Amino acid sequence: MRPTSLTARTLSLLGPVWVWCKLVTLGVLSGLFRRFGIHELEDTLERLPMRAQLGVVLTTFAALSAASVLAASFGLIGLGVFFLAVVLIVN
Repeated sequence: MRPTSLTARTLSLLGPVWVWCKLVTLGVLSGLFRRFGIHELEDTLERLPMRAQLGVVLTTFAALSAASVLAASFGLIGLGVFFLAVVLIVN
């Protein structure tokens, strides 16, 4: 029987991968929304249900992936601009 719902046990199997994905998401979001600190965003994300947390993380990674593919269509200069933008947003 396959589990149909997202449970804490399912995410605990991911362990460190889930932690790193949330850290990347928090870094990107805190760079975009500078008036909120990373700890404030982390508390907000932790208060969300697990399914909503997964949605936020997947949406962030989907946006990063789409932006990188778009940048890659412009060649090395596009990728350079993309990486520079990511560094500036996260930093």
